[in-house]
Amino acid sequence: MPPAIAVRNTATGAVSKAIHHCGECKKVPTQRCYDKYHIANCEAPSGKSGAPCGVKFTVNSRGGCLKHEYHNGFNLRFIRLRRGQDPDLKSRWELEQEAKAREEQKTAAAAAALAAEAEFAARDPNTDWHRHEKGPAKTKTKNKQRKN
Repeated sequence: MPPAIAVRNTATGAVSKAIHHCGECKKVPTQRCYDKYHIANCEAPSGKSGAPCGVKFTVNSRGGCLKHEYHNGFNLRFIRLRRGQDPDLKSRWELEQEAKAREEQKTAAAAAALAAEAEFAARDPNTDWHRHEKGPAKTKTKNKQRKN
């Protein structure tokens, strides 16, 4: 098993060919670099399984993980922890984005409810909707295989 610092991706266990250096300490990365949030492993969900990405990245970089960048809202927790802030702290912009998303969900739900009401009103009131329509009558078929 390679040393933990040489592992490039914690999700897949991929090993880095070169260990490189910590951007802050200018030394070979150690556990201290992870504890001080110089380096972190991406926690963004990847793929259909939702497992974390796991790629090692420098926290004090412009973009963050190569696949999941900061400006898309991924791995912001590490920046906040590095600054000594609450990791669940949300900026005004993030709160506004969440409010917009909630409003869109509410309007979509209201539109779906109106469509359901319109469909219900368009139905024939003399029909028993709770009874399922029966399909064609089933006919019995004889087994054509003969026993010897």
